[in-house]
Amino acid sequence: MTALPTRPPATPGDSTWEGLVAAALVGTARRPPPRSSLLADLDNDTGGTTNWRSSPPDERGEERQLSEGAFGDPAAALLAEAAVLSAYRRAGRLPAPAPRTLPAPAEPDERPPCSTTAVEVLELILSGEVPIPGGVTLLAGQWLDGAARVGCRVPARLLPRLLDLGSTSPALQAALRTVVGPRGRWLARHHNRWGWAAGEPFDDLEAAEQRFATAAKGERPAILEAVRRVDVTRGRDLLTSTWKSDPAAERAALLPVLAVGLSDDDEPFLEAALDDRAAGVRQVTVDLLGRLPASRRAARMAERLQALVRRGDAQGEMLSLAPPGEPDAAARRDGISDAAPAGMGVSAWRLAQLVAGAPLSFWTERLGLSPAETVAVAATVAPSRKTGPRPGRPAGPLLLGLASAVVAQAGRVDPDWAVAVFAHRPSPPVLASLPHDLAAEQLTRLLGAGVAPGPAVAGLFAACPGPWPRFLGDAVLDRYRRLGTKAVLELQAALPVLAARLDPSALPLVETWVLALAEDQGLRRRVQTLGHALSLRAVIHREFFS
Repeated sequence: MTALPTRPPATPGDSTWEGLVAAALVGTARRPPPRSSLLADLDNDTGGTTNWRSSPPDERGEERQLSEGAFGDPAAALLAEAAVLSAYRRAGRLPAPAPRTLPAPAEPDERPPCSTTAVEVLELILSGEVPIPGGVTLLAGQWLDGAARVGCRVPARLLPRLLDLGSTSPALQAALRTVVGPRGRWLARHHNRWGWAAGEPFDDLEAAEQRFATAAKGERPAILEAVRRVDVTRGRDLLTSTWKSDPAAERAALLPVLAVGLSDDDEPFLEAALDDRAAGVRQVTVDLLGRLPASRRAARMAERLQALVRRGDAQGEMLSLAPPGEPDAAARRDGISDAAPAGMGVSAWRLAQLVAGAPLSFWTERLGLSPAETVAVAATVAPSRKTGPRPGRPAGPLLLGLASAVVAQAGRVDPDWAVAVFAHRPSPPVLASLPHDLAAEQLTRLLGAGVAPGPAVAGLFAACPGPWPRFLGDAVLDRYRRLGTKAVLELQAALPVLAARLDPSALPLVETWVLALAEDQGLRRRVQTLGHALSLRAVIHREFFS
């Protein structure tokens, strides 16, 4: 057997290998392969006796000599070089010397272990053996929240699987940083893919503030948010400490964190940010200021709207609206744009932006209209008003602007505004702006009105925060039992939400539903997955929340 040449093994960064790859990609006619001494070395080591056997004769009875004529072909030479070099790369490398020192062990985890039942449920969830709507992430998130709540320790054997899960599910990373503990952080420091979990939880504000200036770009928003959740003022000061030196992309990524604990105290900083050079930063600033009905920008938008809206006219209309003119430089600074959505004219879009930016108190204090009266007038100018309220129905500029204002100013205005808008334009953002109990009531009322099945209804379910009260869960399950196969597509989209937000006490109703679907095996299997999720959630609730 021919021995391999005793030359230094090729490495992944070897220039010859890179040249071969480049030539193979663009073609040897355009880029000749690099010539190296690999084949010559191999031939010399064997005393020049390398036997390049001939190929079988072709249809003309001629043999193609691999030893001589074939290597006159650049493509054949490239393949020969690659074959030998790949052998070097795979087998011609000496093993690296063993490390002389081992890393320091992980710090001890003093937390009590999780219960055996809780661990068994976690292993079942991570295995994926039980089909669950929404996949592993849905129930893993609830399990992690429970484990973080009681402060228990996960078995070390499960830490790699949890870290892998966090690497593919960023929404779980915040809970995982707490749950994996010091052993998980030790593991994360030895694997680049788990680097997101390597740092300590951001419990120490001073340590977090020190890390903020030098942390990686992807880590800085999480640090800022952690500080902001503990102390909003220190969070804003931390943002401003590097604001002038941060590039525009990082400013645009950090600024949305001010939504955490946003208050009128943040308004001076945001007002100044309206003059930022970067359009992305200005857009985020406009969105944040839209949530502050007492801001200077809101007052300016109300003044512009005041010049366009009149209470009553000669024809007996409750309100009359004049079209807005061309925005001046100040209006452009406040975010008024001409990028109208499809189906809406530029003038109507400008009006909608003015309504969205003005405080909702404008209608009650300056015009003396209640939320219900204002929305009723706005609905009369919406297209297709004779069809009645239904999810996804287009809205006119006034109703669209009011809906945007309700969403932006949620929690700072009377919830009657959201109730009134939802009655005419049931959209997920408006529903999500309501307090939990009112959102459940409004969604139950809408379902009772017999809304037609469709993906928009599944979107409403996703917008209604959980856990759902029993009356809403009963209404949702009754809807699907009645509609049957008419709502299969809607049910398929809604199942992950139902699995996450139905009260586990609804399990008997789901099991009864499964029994009634004996003749429709496809739908039966889908509903069974909902039963699996509720069963596991019941155990999670019993172990961590009862």
